[in-house]
Order: sequence, then structure tokens, then C-alpha cells
Amino acid sequence: MCVFKQLLTALAALQVLSYAAWAQEQAVCSSAVCSFHVPAEQMTAPCSHLAGLVAYSEPTGATLIQCSDPATGASTVFITNRQSNSAAYEIEDGRYYRSQYLPELMKEGVPDRFGRVPLCDPNQRKKSTSLIVLEKEPADTDVNPYCYRIYYIDASATALNVTRDDGYKLPPASKKTVAKWSPLRRKLTALIKP
Repeated sequence: MCVFKQLLTALAALQVLSYAAWAQEQAVCSSAVCSFHVPAEQMTAPCSHLAGLVAYSEPTGATLIQCSDPATGASTVFITNRQSNSAAYEIEDGRYYRSQYLPELMKEGVPDRFGRVPLCDPNQRKKSTSLIVLEKEPADTDVNPYCYRIYYIDASATALNVTRDDGYKLPPASKKTVAKWSPLRRKLTALIKP
């Protein structure tokens, strides 16, 4: 029985290593930010059976996990720093975008199910950080029922901060929320090349 358990443990470790190699091969990197998609069958709670995405800054350790429901278009983003024990954040209905696309998003809007949707206040844009998340917000116009806010993710060796384009600092996620994400965070950040 002991040999059987050792064999199962070895097979599980081999599966993780092969999946990590696959994830590193799939990673698309630009300007020190890398991202890769995670098949739904690899996702676990709180994102079971949802499409996954991992994006991370190589120099700062800022990392986000996005789970998306293709049927509804809804996404949730969890933000952490894999290099420190700093605060973590959760943005419901958030969507990761590469910061290099900000000029296009400002001019043309964000691609959405019903066409392009404007940013809430593109004039509030600050100098881009390595990772950004967009969040849908109700708008006060008849033309567009909603717009997208930009969240800037700033990280260092000891801190992680998420600030919205209007200056609002997002409060860290609760301990309960962090605990809910911890198993998936450990699983997916283990796939990132150190």
C-alpha cells in the first residue's frame, strides 16, 4: 500500500511539472508582463469549470488570476503578489487588459458584447503600470448605460496596491476572500517560472 501511495504522489508531481512546462511554453510576454490561458478543466474553486487566465509582472511579482464565464461574459479577478505576503484584492466583473492597449481603448472604447464601450473618464488616466484591470460601472448617459473604470496594479517587494483611475484606492480583500482563493492561487502561481 505504501508503494502505491508513493507512485500516486510521484504521478501527481509529474503531472504538475508537465503542466508547468506547458504553461511556460504558452506564456506570451511583452514589456516584462506575461500571461497564459488556463483550460477550464484545470480550474478549481472558486472558478471551477470557468475559463482561466493568469497574468504577471516578472520584475514586481504582481499576479492576477481571472476566471470568466463564456456564457455570460462575467469575470472575476484576484490580484496577489507572489513574491511577498502583501495584501490581496478581488475585483468582480473585472477584465485584464495589457497596458500597451490603453491608447487604443481610450480612443475606440473597450470591446464588449454589444459593441465598443467607452472608458468612464479617460482624462484621469495615469502613467501606466505593468498590469491593469477594467471594471464595468453604470454610466450617467443615455448613449451608454455603462462604462469601464481602469484599475492600476502597483507592486514592489513589500507592497501591492490597486488604485482606480479616479484615485480611489481599492481596499484589500477580506481574510475569507483570500482563503477562498488560496488553493487556486497556490496551484496557478506554481506554474510561473521563478
